[in-house]
Amino acid sequence: MQQLTNNWGSGGWNGSNNTPMSALSSLTISYTEVSPTGSDEQYEFSPDIWLSPYAGVACGGCGDVMMWVDTSSQRCSAVNGWTVLGHPALGGQNWSAYVAPGGTGQEIILVLDGSGGSGTCATQGTGTIPVLAAIEWLSANPGSSGFPPFSQLQLTQFNIGWEITQGGGGTFQVSNLAYNVTLSP
Repeated sequence: MQQLTNNWGSGGWNGSNNTPMSALSSLTISYTEVSPTGSDEQYEFSPDIWLSPYAGVACGGCGDVMMWVDTSSQRCSAVNGWTVLGHPALGGQNWSAYVAPGGTGQEIILVLDGSGGSGTCATQGTGTIPVLAAIEWLSANPGSSGFPPFSQLQLTQFNIGWEITQGGGGTFQVSNLAYNVTLSP
């Protein structure tokens, strides 16, 4: 599912196709989903957040931010070797933040920590994803990512769903999904 930000008002946001992050007072995603548990399944359920001027700074459009909330054990190792940006507490839950090799302008992944703590991946099938809080944290803690100051960021689009790297014939199902957006007064 995809939400573009150029249709949040007539002619976009003040004539732009992007929404300034500073114009939002809240942005969360509530979800309920079921992922298969077979040993052949490799996936993560996550929003994919595209921001200007970050996306594509160094890699032609690959500089997105993902927030993995339900991750298969096989897929959890995908961030091994990535640079750790930190371990924020967002929305009352613990996360681990990583930037892809190459640093500036590369993909950033925040992984909801599993029951084993930092370095493990949650398999949370229902919850609320604190998107705005994550972007604020990344701006305050950019590390080697080159993530811009919050005041410069504009939201261009965000998506949510599964990134499936290997399927074993299981069923993926969403029964509840809501983007919760509040604009600043």
